[in-house]
Amino acid sequence: MTVLREKKEERDGGYYAVKGFLYQFDMTIKEVLKNPLQDVLFEQVQDISYEDFIIQVKHKESQVYSPSKIKKPIIQLLDLHKENDRKKYRLHCYFKNTVRHTKKLSINELDIILSDKSSAYSVPQKNKFIESFILCYTDDFVTQFDEVITMIKSQYGLRDNESAIIHHAMIRSHLLQLAINKDKEKRYINKLKLDVYVEDAKKLFFDLGYSNYLGKEKYERYLKSKYFTVGLNLFNLQRLFIIDFEDEIDNSIILTIMARIISKYKRSSKSPPPIFCFRKLSKDRIDKLKQLIFDNGEKFNDGTYFDGDRFRIERFTEKSEDCKFKIIGAKDFCELLSASYINQIFHFYLKEYDDIQAGSHNIVHIHLDEITQIIKII
Repeated sequence: MTVLREKKEERDGGYYAVKGFLYQFDMTIKEVLKNPLQDVLFEQVQDISYEDFIIQVKHKESQVYSPSKIKKPIIQLLDLHKENDRKKYRLHCYFKNTVRHTKKLSINELDIILSDKSSAYSVPQKNKFIESFILCYTDDFVTQFDEVITMIKSQYGLRDNESAIIHHAMIRSHLLQLAINKDKEKRYINKLKLDVYVEDAKKLFFDLGYSNYLGKEKYERYLKSKYFTVGLNLFNLQRLFIIDFEDEIDNSIILTIMARIISKYKRSSKSPPPIFCFRKLSKDRIDKLKQLIFDNGEKFNDGTYFDGDRFRIERFTEKSEDCKFKIIGAKDFCELLSASYINQIFHFYLKEYDDIQAGSHNIVHIHLDEITQIIKII
């Protein structure tokens, strides 16, 4: 029983750690939008810093506030203040029993927080620190998220929350990429760089959080109108659909989804046959699927001339009016991308997202609760 309890604690700890990280990202976004002319640094000297401010962020939604809970970050800020007393320092923190407000500490309150470390700092040091320090009790995760969505909606002139949430997804993805950069000097952002990224973003992630926030039907409607609503003038693009089917799925569902995509995007002389990649299906399962399709008299191209042949890119890229679709194996994926043959990639996944090395190709990653949602979205 002890082992099980420890495992649950580990899981909970990981959950709150990730949530705290995302909370810090949202606070970073707020600071960028509120200070459009400033470079906002994060994951460097402290969680967030810009111009004259250095900010620590603590999100402790499972804990009740007590002075000891903020002792460590206060000491860190005090030590930084000793090195540079020209900066202004803030601690942003959320606990499950606190409400949003700001507070200037007295010497007595600071001593209580420092407890046994109080004597390590002189009275003049502490006096000077509290003059430049503000303790900010912040909003909970959801309230802050809503505030950031409202700010994004206003800053980018968006008509609805759904569009703002998609922008938030792009910005969060970008901040994550910056945060994991080994070169700390590159962990910064400003409003201009953010605007350029949002405009030029080529990778877009629709994860479980966004589908949950919007609700299933709104999520489906948004994706359909954003990416899969086409008129008479369908753009002549070579589209690749990566669909993470599991081996347990029934063939009828796979064929229905394929038929839906083919009927929408295969148009003679206007749009080439779509390409499918079912990278989660076993080779044996894909071979049987191909046999079934072939037995039904459907023409397709898998880049081979005969059963057991190797993948041939020149064969795969051949044009044929009779070809309804093309299908490629996961191991041949990189060769296809390097041939500069693909214009657009859609990736549908059910469980955890794992990165697809698509280089500079346009790619949209879409989380689904059920694989059959593709039929409604397409």
